[in-house]
Amino acid sequence: MSLPTNWPVTIPANAKAVVWMRSDSVSGGKDWIGIATDREFITHWGKTGHVNQSRVKEKNGFIGSALSNLMAAAAGKSRKGYWVVARMTHDAPAPSLNDLPPPPSKPSAIAKAVEAWQKEAFATEGEWF
Repeated sequence: MSLPTNWPVTIPANAKAVVWMRSDSVSGGKDWIGIATDREFITHWGKTGHVNQSRVKEKNGFIGSALSNLMAAAAGKSRKGYWVVARMTHDAPAPSLNDLPPPPSKPSAIAKAVEAWQKEAFATEGEWF
């Protein structure tokens, strides 16, 4: 089977991820395209070669992010026998502040006292006390 080279729908410029899936059927096959933007989760579906139905869910119409909804819908299609024809993703977003390592902690008063003691103890060579 050769894979199509053109998307059967127009992909919005603000699309973050897109998945095109297909399933065999007695009528010649079914296509499903899921699109996640920053504000919407869009689906298109129909017979292969005739994708003419669509649904748009605005951000307040779904739970989680559009990307998480796309991933869940694609997993559901996969369980029903659909396979991925094509996909499009942009580079991963910059890590959130929660993903960064914590800043170095300030030394405690005890740690400062121990450090001062060590500097004083080793200031005179060979003497510990």
